[in-house]
Amino acid sequence: MQGELRGDITRDTYSPQKQFLRVLMQQGRVQIDADFNEQVSILLHYLQTLATDLIGPYGVPAAAPGFEIGIDLNGTNLRDLTISKGRYYLEGLLCKNDTNTRFEKQPYFSQPENYDYPDFPFLVYLDVWERHVDHTQDGDSHGASIREVALGGPDTAARSQVIWQVRHTPRIINDSDTDLRRVLDPNAAIGEDEPDEGELFALIKQAAERLKAEPDVLKRLLGRADEQAPTLKARAAKNSTTTPHDPCTVAPDARYRGAENQLYRVEVHTGGDEPTFKWSRENSAVVFPIASAPGQVVALEHLGYDSRFSLKEGDWVEVIDDAYIYRNEPKPLLQVKKIDLITLQVTLSAPPEGATGRDRKLHPALRRWDHKASNPSLGGSALAADGALPIQLAEARDDRWQTLENGVQVQFQPGTYRPGDYWLVPARTATGNVEWPQEQMPGAKPTPQALPPHGVKHYYAPLALIAEDDQGKIQAVDCRHLFAPLPPAAPVAPPEA
Repeated sequence: MQGELRGDITRDTYSPQKQFLRVLMQQGRVQIDADFNEQVSILLHYLQTLATDLIGPYGVPAAAPGFEIGIDLNGTNLRDLTISKGRYYLEGLLCKNDTNTRFEKQPYFSQPENYDYPDFPFLVYLDVWERHVDHTQDGDSHGASIREVALGGPDTAARSQVIWQVRHTPRIINDSDTDLRRVLDPNAAIGEDEPDEGELFALIKQAAERLKAEPDVLKRLLGRADEQAPTLKARAAKNSTTTPHDPCTVAPDARYRGAENQLYRVEVHTGGDEPTFKWSRENSAVVFPIASAPGQVVALEHLGYDSRFSLKEGDWVEVIDDAYIYRNEPKPLLQVKKIDLITLQVTLSAPPEGATGRDRKLHPALRRWDHKASNPSLGGSALAADGALPIQLAEARDDRWQTLENGVQVQFQPGTYRPGDYWLVPARTATGNVEWPQEQMPGAKPTPQALPPHGVKHYYAPLALIAEDDQGKIQAVDCRHLFAPLPPAAPVAPPEA
């Protein structure tokens, strides 16, 4: 699983390194969601790998070429970009645009009217990722399209959805590491003088051809070539031996001291130089649909179905809706100050920023997080200004860990942290431990591995370079790699009798 995937699941058991081909159900055995989800992941990995081997890292089928970028002019000025319908494959993942649309009105990343584009030239590219959709985020306000109403309320399976967004870079002649001249030739000496119109447009056409076949050029233009992926270690505190015990009782020497099995989600909230994180013991699957949000007081549709999936005063929540999720631009978390059990009104520490949570068509909700300020001497920390916890990066020979709760600890390693990066940490009462891969060094005890995020993985592909030609006319120079279908096999003559 490399998508946003926030469902109420037991754990993610899929590992491509094991090269499993299928999941086999056995008679008389307990069935859990992880087995079914692993089978889907195996099949999806196979299909995406096959498509990537045939197509390449990205490509547009010649029979249905999608996402062609066009120019909409207002006189001689750029008014908007158009996006054609069709298909695009990114690392084997099918991305589909059903209708011709405009940049300002694209379905998953709309912009305000009269949007201001950067100065020429700039790159237009595709950003694709996998979003989790539950019954509160699909269909009408009651989620009738994926929730079976005959069940009288309970929901069943969730879905994942491919989200595509047409984005653009800033101006790519800017005397930085993402300067087009330096991207095409890392050893190029860039002076103060910019190339003239003819030289620049020749450079644009050269870049368009290289972008079709060289993913590294795209990474450099997006400023992602030298990024170091963040990694995380997880463990249960206090290295002791836990003996078999009654599964309904927490053993006295257990390292994980929780009363229930949990799937902890550790997620980056604010990235950058001072990153923060938040965590949930339910994989952030606890959400409360908003009926109305006029301000600091928010009316909810319900307060959960039991105490485990409910809301209480002091909880930290995130106000979300479709637009908020699509932009992945986190806003400060808010704290629950008061709950009216009769009217289902919740008073927050501050009103939601901007218009987030106010439009019922965008499926607004409160998402509960379970972190809180705790004692620094015990591995905790005070909250940052955004309501999340500061990420304390481990250094060489550094054994400092940050405690979540009940003995569950994490350690963040140096890297580039971006909002939405997350790790899943299963905690089990049967072992009094967390399930986390270990690495064995010669002559030393096993230690937790430093793992990259489980997600959210973003797929990128070039679409067009927007520039002025040597005549001063605005052009959209196509950067898409088109591929033709495989030719039909020649007929084989039957063997002679």
